[in-house]
Amino acid sequence: MPLSKVLGSKQVHIAYTARQAIRTIILHADNFKLALIFVQKGQYYKLPGGGIELDEHHGLAAEREALEETGCKVKIEGACLATSDLFRAFQLLDHDD
Repeated sequence: MPLSKVLGSKQVHIAYTARQAIRTIILHADNFKLALIFVQKGQYYKLPGGGIELDEHHGLAAEREALEETGCKVKIEGACLATSDLFRAFQLLDHDD
């Protein structure tokens, strides 16, 4: 059975879409600085990454997403894990409080 960890909670009036995604941990070799992406819309930080294309190898997806989001060319060597992300599809306007 795969391990599962839930971060955050769903908001009642938001629609979510599930997708397979990859995240990368990029550390600078000399000073061990960690690459993070600031999400302006939600005012939070996240690891670089994004959706995995149909039948795409997880390592290749991680390399592609790292380059797209940070401009860093990385090489994944070894095991790679994917996540199942929920992201906000849209805010529902019709609701009762």
